[in-house]
Amino acid sequence: NFKVEEFRLPVLRGGIQLKDNKNPLVSPKKINVDLNLQYLSGGGASLFPVQIRGQVSPAYYSPKDDDAAFQFNPEVIETGKVLVSGYSEEDTDSQSSSHPQIFKSDKLTLDEKGFGSYSFDGFKEWKGDSALDVEMEYLDPSGEIQTVYRRFPVFVSDLHIGIQPKGWMFSQNKVEMQILALDINDKPKKNQKITVKAYSQKYYSNRRRLVGGYYAYEHYREVTELGVYCQGKTNDKGILFCEGKAPASGEIIFSAEAEDQNGYKTNSTYN
Repeated sequence: NFKVEEFRLPVLRGGIQLKDNKNPLVSPKKINVDLNLQYLSGGGASLFPVQIRGQVSPAYYSPKDDDAAFQFNPEVIETGKVLVSGYSEEDTDSQSSSHPQIFKSDKLTLDEKGFGSYSFDGFKEWKGDSALDVEMEYLDPSGEIQTVYRRFPVFVSDLHIGIQPKGWMFSQNKVEMQILALDINDKPKKNQKITVKAYSQKYYSNRRRLVGGYYAYEHYREVTELGVYCQGKTNDKGILFCEGKAPASGEIIFSAEAEDQNGYKTNSTYN
């Protein structure tokens, strides 16, 4: 049970922001943040000890309503036959991009004015849009442990690529789609070169006998590159029209790929 008289008003308030307000972040090698603690009554918390924690988690781009018909689905396509689920004797450690990269907590003492800075580096390769979560913990003079939290989006490229197919299913004789390129500020990117590649995708399931007479099922995905399906530059509305015959029958993955002015690549897939 909680009693009102047990509540203690905080004495300090804190803040976290990117150093020099450097935003947005695009495939950074280092991220610097500024920290501060101020007394609610005024003045900085001089030489105050704080603890810093951070982690990088996957994030997903949400387009504006005008572009909601396009599918923004960046994906790293691996060709060949890979195990997607099932029993495996090999160690599948949490090095997948779907797992967060967690930084060790670190202690820091703020300066005489209650300000400080901290750098995060050693990032894994940026393979998709992510977010850096930063938390500052401190012991408030009221006796309560307080935390300040901020989330900073990190983009893999200056571009967002979306695909809008015509209809929910392609025929073998005709495939039609529109490719949309947006810049980091969600504005149409004209004259942007886009290459659409096609891949075939098949799934296999095998039953495997284990020690003791038990059985386990293994599910595999086999992806084969079929080559470039179409390519070109976007119009004034940031759209590239792509149509033609299906490169093969069965389940096909189309990957629209682009590169920004700094050489950072991104894509979007549809199958």
